Amino acid sequence: MSAPCDEPTHSPFRAAVIACVLALMLPLLALDSVAEIPHENYDLIDPDLDLVVVMLNASIRASEDALRSFYVQDTESARKFIAVASSVVAPAAVLLRDIDEVSPSYEQLSVLIPPFSSLDDGMRAFAESEDRMLAIKEEVEAIASEGNISDDEAIAVIDSMQELNIVLSDMNSTIEAMLISANEIGSLEVADRHPFVPNELAELVERLRELIFSTHDEIAVLIEEGIPWQNDESYLLFWVVDADLYLGETLRGGGYLIRNGTFIGGSTVNVFFDGSAIAQAYTDADGSFAFDHAIPVNASWVGAHDVNSSARLDGEVITSKKILVTVSLVPTMMSLRLSNSTISQSDELRVEAVLTREPNLPMPGFECILTVGETFIDFTTDADGTSVWTWKGSELGLGTHVLSAMFPETLPYAFCESDYETVVVDVPTTLTLNLFSDRLGPGDYLMGDGELRADLPSLPGEQWITLSVDGTVITNVTTDPAGVFAFSIETEDMDIGAHVLTARFIDRDPYWRSSEDSARFSIIGPSYSDYPFLPWIPGWDVGGGLQEQIPYLFFGEYAYVTWLFIILVVGIVIKALQVRGKRLAPRSVLESIAAKGTEAPASRNGKISPSPERMPDWLVSPNDKVIWHYHNLMAYLKGDFRIGISNNMTHWEVASLIESLGYPRGDAAKVALIFERAQYSGSVSSEDDVRQMNSSSLNIRRSGGVRPAH
Repeated sequence: MSAPCDEPTHSPFRAAVIACVLALMLPLLALDSVAEIPHENYDLIDPDLDLVVVMLNASIRASEDALRSFYVQDTESARKFIAVASSVVAPAAVLLRDIDEVSPSYEQLSVLIPPFSSLDDGMRAFAESEDRMLAIKEEVEAIASEGNISDDEAIAVIDSMQELNIVLSDMNSTIEAMLISANEIGSLEVADRHPFVPNELAELVERLRELIFSTHDEIAVLIEEGIPWQNDESYLLFWVVDADLYLGETLRGGGYLIRNGTFIGGSTVNVFFDGSAIAQAYTDADGSFAFDHAIPVNASWVGAHDVNSSARLDGEVITSKKILVTVSLVPTMMSLRLSNSTISQSDELRVEAVLTREPNLPMPGFECILTVGETFIDFTTDADGTSVWTWKGSELGLGTHVLSAMFPETLPYAFCESDYETVVVDVPTTLTLNLFSDRLGPGDYLMGDGELRADLPSLPGEQWITLSVDGTVITNVTTDPAGVFAFSIETEDMDIGAHVLTARFIDRDPYWRSSEDSARFSIIGPSYSDYPFLPWIPGWDVGGGLQEQIPYLFFGEYAYVTWLFIILVVGIVIKALQVRGKRLAPRSVLESIAAKGTEAPASRNGKISPSPERMPDWLVSPNDKVIWHYHNLMAYLKGDFRIGISNNMTHWEVASLIESLGYPRGDAAKVALIFERAQYSGSVSSEDDVRQMNSSSLNIRRSGGVRPAH
């Protein structure tokens, strides 16, 4: 037994349903009692169960009123009652699902809804058919009210009779379906009890057959006695069920034989296919006949054909109109599915061919052909109409492969071919991009390198790498045999701010898969310092009282950023002191280079030449060349210009000094930055660094400064 629980509360939706149902449905229930559904957990959800019973009882009463309205041919009222009946079925289904969630032992309640839904569907279909039946009756009555009828009106009456027979057949089928639903509702049980009110649903549905018979008889009397037929009028009405057929299907049809408004029975009717008799039928008591003929599985029957019928009546041969019938091969469809369109040599490719026919039915046991490039593979479809292959990329080989599948014409089925599918077997590549510096000044060169790797023991060799900045192609570079490449890009025409450099391996042969990599960099304007004094602290605003904000800087939510910055500054100071200690070593860098054979530039006519001395040939390393250029420049500045550069000054102090004397600020910073990388960073300089150092040194030499040296 389940443990006690709190009484469930109604959701807004359920409360609204209760209010609406009680307001709208209680008049329909009148004095009907509400039968409880017994169950061990009934007390948990009894309000919902009571409501479901009320709603479905209301649906029963509304359905009874709809069936009575059908019988008196009042379809407008019937539709209103149907709307009432169906409006409560859906909410009742929702409540039953909620009950199942609260107490799964109520699963048997799920059988309550389907009979009500089926009955609603049947009544809606019957309403449509009854409207068509009444419209046919009105048309025949209108023609019968005329004094004479034309040939077209006579044919219209016969056509109406044909349509009436189809409608009445549909109504009879609908009655059978509604009768099943009505009997199911009457026999519904829960815990061996009937929870719903007694009803007359089955009796009212069965009574609708009287409506069908009486309406048919009324219209038949109108046609035979009410229509002013001419004495010599005879008609052979002929139709086919479906004018579009496939080989192997059956041609079905029928018609009526009428003379002077009377349906003639007991006559022989011959059916002709392109003038050749294919079937013989006999009219019954109401003058109707039917036939069927199997279309042979023969290619000669494919195409358009004329079908008609004829009958002999009192020595007169009466012929119907011809109907165009088209016979076709059964359409088929072949589809090809690939697990992937691009694979490597180690990947697997799964190919599945599926053969179907209308309406999407599988075709097992048929011979087909798979084409892979210039190779043809015969296969037979399995029980699901499919066939599957699996290959490794290495089995297919590098390159592009085109696949297709074909089903040859096999009567009665038509030829079909799949779409062409393409799979590429290539070598995956990986492109990596590295920037030497992601913060540049205006006019600086963007320098870096990269590497192209392939998923093979061998490398791609010399390949083109396309470099673009912010989507605009800048240049192409070539990898060396090891897949490595380097680049140097001018930034003079680039805007200040953030940019994206993208390297793409796209200009390739089909064996190599394309790849790319990106890196971000920024161009810092002149107003920015290389070493910002104070970082921006998220969430801290110095406005509105500095004394109130400073405590939050060190102890607020983002104080960790402040302390990290302080630790960074302390680390920089310690590092600077260590570097300065190294500069005060017994031998200076200039002395070290001079020991190898380098001397300070000689004066010419008592003045230092603005052109640098020729670099010694024995300098091979770019780092040594950069250092040589730097000290060559220092010797020039300490010459006749007598700039007070002492040995204990750092290279950044030297840069600040010469900038204060009017020398180009940007070039002084570049010289100091490139020298710092070559001398202290431990990184390997490039020939681009040497050229940049030489260019900036020449700019400083040629400017000569604007302030007097001291």
